Amino acid sequence: MNKVAEVMHENPEFCTLETRVPDIKYLMKKYDYKEMAVVNAEHVPVGVVSAESVSDQALEEYVHPFDIKAAERMKATSVAVKKETSLEDCLKIMESNHLSSLPVVDDEGHYCGIVKKSDLFRH
Repeated sequence: MNKVAEVMHENPEFCTLETRVPDIKYLMKKYDYKEMAVVNAEHVPVGVVSAESVSDQALEEYVHPFDIKAAERMKATSVAVKKETSLEDCLKIMESNHLSSLPVVDDEGHYCGIVKKSDLFRH
């Protein structure tokens, strides 16, 4: 059975609850991310920021959008997978949560990678 470990990206970029929107947008553009994991101080995934949630259109109501942090724009989620998760189960989790990527965590629950839906389809 194929596992997440076979297709995941190890040590991907992420943001913290305090990361400002301009920095998130820069990283998303640089690494071509549609979604980026948000981790807490313990390096545990707590949510995801989508490109849509930090777009200029989504932020037009704010006077100073550069002061907005990830915590204000993220979709809180406790969904993550481990390296041992089957690709089939991973895809089911993505689809049921309407996500195009999932954080991968180690046995302690710390962020260690990401798996994208496109990776699953290529495999």
